[in-house]
Amino acid sequence: MANMATTDVLFVTLTQNGRHLANVCICGASSMNDVVRRVRGAVPGAAGMTRLSLRNSTRGWSADHSVFFKQ
Repeated sequence: MANMATTDVLFVTLTQNGRHLANVCICGASSMNDVVRRVRGAVPGAAGMTRLSLRNSTRGWSADHSVFFKQ
């Protein structure tokens, strides 16, 4: 995965089974764990397999991740 710094602006989309769950703009995250924790806070009821699409507009990269949320 590409590098991430706390000064980067990240745009995150969370989907599950083709259903849009959240769009989140994140500043201050330094790791993927930070990103997942903040997205989880935005959608506390999400459970199961989700797709997290991450775009770093500061550094110019994007990535897709499969993330499993427990109930």
